[in-house]
Amino acid sequence: MEYFLLLIPFVTCGVLFIFYRQKVHILEYVITIFLSVGLFFGIKAWVKYTGSRSIEYLGYYVTSVNHYEQWNEYIERTCTREVPDGTDAGGNTIYRTETYDCSYVQDHPEYYTYALNNKEQIDISWSTYQYHVDLWGGKTYKIDMNRNYHTIDGDVRCADWNGDVYTCRCLTLTQGYTNPIKGSSSTYKADKVSKKEAGELELYEYPPVLEKEQSAILSKQTVSDKDIRKWKFLNAFYGYSHQIRVYLLFYYDKDVSVSNKQTAYWNGGNMNEMLIHVGVSSDSLHVQWANVTSWSDVPLLEINIRDEIMTYKDSPLDLHQLSDFISTNLGLWKRKNFSDFKYLRYEYSMREFIFMTLLMVIISAILARKVIRNKYHLHGVNKDDHHSTAC
Repeated sequence: MEYFLLLIPFVTCGVLFIFYRQKVHILEYVITIFLSVGLFFGIKAWVKYTGSRSIEYLGYYVTSVNHYEQWNEYIERTCTREVPDGTDAGGNTIYRTETYDCSYVQDHPEYYTYALNNKEQIDISWSTYQYHVDLWGGKTYKIDMNRNYHTIDGDVRCADWNGDVYTCRCLTLTQGYTNPIKGSSSTYKADKVSKKEAGELELYEYPPVLEKEQSAILSKQTVSDKDIRKWKFLNAFYGYSHQIRVYLLFYYDKDVSVSNKQTAYWNGGNMNEMLIHVGVSSDSLHVQWANVTSWSDVPLLEINIRDEIMTYKDSPLDLHQLSDFISTNLGLWKRKNFSDFKYLRYEYSMREFIFMTLLMVIISAILARKVIRNKYHLHGVNKDDHHSTAC
């Protein structure tokens, strides 16, 4: 449908030919068409790129906090400059090139970091560093950096995570990626759920990332801090090594079809996500049904988790035990690679189509105005006649 917009520059040229033929050189028709077509493909690619971008949530954990001490180094450097060296016969100053020592001392201030399990580091404040040192037992150790220092030999003071699940600093970082499912005629677009319908069904939005942490449990009822920490740890400790992110979603007094609506509302989820849907009764919180969805081609883990949850049917779900069950069976997880969906054709929405139409009309109008008002006409001669002089 979007290729019909290529008619706009041709229509523009038709209007110029009919109404402004004497003011337009033949090459200006060609330039107008080629510029418009080139801009069309640029706009089309940009709209497709922005419309197919998704945000992926990635889990990591902090292995240590580090204090990089202040240090300095002597930088040896030789510079040149031009200096006066007398005058010539005409009294003009003569210059010569002089070499001089411009060495200096480079100071490196102290700073603090998180060291993550993927070997990356993130800057933190002194108070955050000290908080974790105290939380993990108060002991630090030194790493000699063996620097070629000048007068201050700064090393690194480190404190390692003590291995306790409940003192682990769990981080959620985000990254954008191209999701071919968005904008395609996939199952989840055919069953697209609007924000209005999501509100009526009490579906969930993705939980916010606050201070680099995101909850893995979505529930309308209160969940204990201990369970929240346990499930954050699940995503943090295994997220990077197993390329997985787990969300546990609870529904109250609803049938299993709501889980399909939730999955559709999230466009099937990201490629690293597994959505665990659990239906419970609002009064007793007893398990009624379970459904586990992901993009995995081999959903062995998903089936095992669903069956495990259903062993709690008509009784409360033990979130601690379920988390341990998942971590024990993560070897069954097979993450989907969205490159498998490259064959899907992007389908522009009506809003995107209208946006591209308006841009093409504006571009064509600007080009037409330039063509009419410039100095060339049909025969390539200056259009302005006011330069002629009466004899």
